Amino acid sequence: FRSGSTFLDFTAQTRMSGVDLPDGRAVRKGAADAIEQYARAQGGSIPSDLHTIVEQVSSLGGTPLAVCENDKILGVIYLKDTVKPGMAERFERLRAIGIKTIMCTGDNPLTAATIAKEAGVDGFIAECKPEDKIRVIKQEQAEGKIVAMTGDGTNDAPALAQANVGLAMNSGTTAAKEAANMVDLDSDPTKILEVVEIGKQLLMERQHKSVLSTNIDFYSGFVYSMLDLPHELYTPIFAASRIAGWSAHRLEELASGGKIIRPAYKCVQPEMPYVPLHQR
Repeated sequence: FRSGSTFLDFTAQTRMSGVDLPDGRAVRKGAADAIEQYARAQGGSIPSDLHTIVEQVSSLGGTPLAVCENDKILGVIYLKDTVKPGMAERFERLRAIGIKTIMCTGDNPLTAATIAKEAGVDGFIAECKPEDKIRVIKQEQAEGKIVAMTGDGTNDAPALAQANVGLAMNSGTTAAKEAANMVDLDSDPTKILEVVEIGKQLLMERQHKSVLSTNIDFYSGFVYSMLDLPHELYTPIFAASRIAGWSAHRLEELASGGKIIRPAYKCVQPEMPYVPLHQR
């Protein structure tokens, strides 16, 4: 572009970006309805086949971007988001452990519906602005639900901060990564599945070790009372019994191949059985 050009960044409010050239030409691209309003405001007319082309692109799961120069609409760019292989299966695994997935997108309703069906999410919100994401998260939280949010853009930062768990993509903006609780180095939105599974395993392991510690303390106290030992031996006995108990527990782990020994876990809802991470 020539020197002296002024660039306009895309925003969730204008839903378009563009450049003002030194010779007086103004080029804009963005959502079709936003470009249509811009062209009308400049005194231009709308091509009769614009809406037909936009609907065709949207029905194929693409994002239609209209382009105009001053008051004249030049055409429509067809952008297609590629759903990664195996994405639908991973969303199915989230559904199996009781997690509902909602896609928030700035695309129009027709494009959003097509992508949501292809990806296998439970629901979607089209033409979603940053304030809409926060509103949805607060609504779910008001119903007592725990909400996790994944995102990579600056517009996602407020929602990532509002969610109970915010997972930003490593390929995302600095604002998104600073607002989130954690950053996924692989930039995989479905990594939230591993976060949930690891969280469940840690919780179960914590409960297991808590029960083990309680048992060690109980039997140590029982032996201390039965033998009527001096008070000075109270602390050494408890320390020795804990060391012996945890050492035996670790030897048992090593004997079983080094795997952490966990209690059996059964989901309270038969239709959503829980499968341990190492068996998947």
